[in-house]
Order: sequence, then C-alpha cells, then structure tokens
Amino acid sequence: MSDAGIPVGGREGSGPEAVARARLSEKHIADLRASGLSWETIVQGEFRTLHDPKALNALLKRRDASRLGPCLLLPYFDLDGRQVVGYVRAKPDNAPPGKKEDGKPAKYLSPARVAIRAYFPAGAGTAILDPGRAIAVTEGEKKAAAVWQVGTAVVGLAGVECWSKRRPKGADGRAQGRR
Repeated sequence: MSDAGIPVGGREGSGPEAVARARLSEKHIADLRASGLSWETIVQGEFRTLHDPKALNALLKRRDASRLGPCLLLPYFDLDGRQVVGYVRAKPDNAPPGKKEDGKPAKYLSPARVAIRAYFPAGAGTAILDPGRAIAVTEGEKKAAAVWQVGTAVVGLAGVECWSKRRPKGADGRAQGRR
C-alpha cells in the first residue's frame, strides 16, 4: 500500500501523525490506534472527529446530534477510490440507546433512510477487482482498514444484521418472523 495521497507539509503538519492529530480527538486517535491502524492508514482512510452537531445532523439525517457529542467519522469510498458523497458512518462519544430488545447503545450510526453500503478501504479498489486475488470479508470499517493495511484485499460489512431482509413489525413494534 502506498502513502502517496498523504499530505506532507502545509498547515496540517509534516507527516501522517501530525495530519491525524490535526483531524482527530485524542479519544478517537486512541480508538483507531487500539484497532491496530498505522498513522498512514488513519490518514489515508480520512478518519476524522466531527464536533459540529448541525453538520452531523446533515450527514446522518438525524435531529439528535447535539446529544451525541463528538463523533469519529468513518468515510466510505467507491472502488475507484473516491469518497462516497452522502454516506458516512459515525461512532459517537455518547451512543444513543439502541432500538433492539436488549437496549444496548448503538455504537455506530449510519445515515437514516439510506441503504447500507459495503466498505472498501481507500485505495483497495484495484485489489478487490483483481480476479486472481483472494478477498477477505470482515465486519466493520476499522477491521477492514487493518486488513488492507497488511496488503490483503478486503470488503467490510457495516454489521451482520444490516444485511438481512427487513422483517414486518408486530403490534409491539418488534420485528416478527424468521430472519
């Protein structure tokens, strides 16, 4: 993997670590580094912290962003390496309560009323499209970025349940029937 797209200089600093530190809160840096991501991978993936609730509301098509606190943004890319307009996932510092029966907080948020997408790490498109190359499939953007970081073509899924057919809701508002 190349770091050709990483800025080296200018007002953001002189290397990948300085660029990442300019874009991210310390909490989000610690999260990404704990996931095994190098400074180069963090910068190439264009991960960043967003503090502005209005901008977050617009990105996620929500009205409660002021309660979420800062969010780690996980941009999505197409196979040509361009950032997907209108689709980003976010990991809020203050996760909202989940909608499932177990009530666990929603760790990651996707834009409301927008179809789920597969995650292609920045720069991995050529490797993914190579018919002679094996492709790994994993759950999560950070895991996919870590797999690509070691040179393995990879597709990340936003979550296992995100890829199942929507089930009808019963009188209690819960999904009914087989998955």
